[in-house]
Amino acid sequence: YTVDMVRHGHWALPVDMLGRAATKPPMFNWISAPFVAIFGASEITLKIPAILAMIVTLGWIIIAGYKLAGPQAAVVAAYLLLASTVGMKLMYLARPDGVLTAFMIGAWWCGTVGLKGTRGSFPWAALGFWLCVAGAALSKGPVAVIPLIYVLLAARLIHGQWRAALRLRWSWGLPLLLVIVGGWMVAAYVSNPSGFTHSLIGDMMRAKGHHGILLGVLNSLWKMPMQFIARFAPWSIFVIFWL
Repeated sequence: YTVDMVRHGHWALPVDMLGRAATKPPMFNWISAPFVAIFGASEITLKIPAILAMIVTLGWIIIAGYKLAGPQAAVVAAYLLLASTVGMKLMYLARPDGVLTAFMIGAWWCGTVGLKGTRGSFPWAALGFWLCVAGAALSKGPVAVIPLIYVLLAARLIHGQWRAALRLRWSWGLPLLLVIVGGWMVAAYVSNPSGFTHSLIGDMMRAKGHHGILLGVLNSLWKMPMQFIARFAPWSIFVIFWL
């Protein structure tokens, strides 16, 4: 997809070597395209977005850990991610998951800070929140709704009132999100209507397995805690004792 962008200019909806349209939004490819254009297509240039995303993710974790629990917690959290199997995979594989993770954690942190509210200054946290949500949507689609749900629940459960969510400037933040993501969707559809409808949207909305989306999610809920522990074993557990 990245090579198609660079060689043929299909920036909104690239295709593979067989002419099949992309099944994921193009953020990963947008990030790697300049490196491929300058240095050529190689394993390194095609994986640069994953590497950069891990650096950004570690930055978010260190900042959040330092602010919420102190410098030691920040360092431990960063080491835990770097020493985990899932952290290594996010950094190594040329897939959008790492880029999505960076944007999702960025949205969480900016949303958390923005909910506290500031007066007399530009709402940088709110702007960061909406840009990170847009980045998540352009990385892997509908999963970007999770930060929106988070800030609404956090406003009520942590800050005690739904109105606290307004500190994130929904009046201009939501239109900004719709313009960014909607603009890409329109461009993708115009460039390749069939590919957009059947390949991109069809893949993102297609039910996984014969049980459908809802039952599939419910069936996986009980597996998540054990999978989480397994993905961080054994090296991350050793990190705790080492530190």
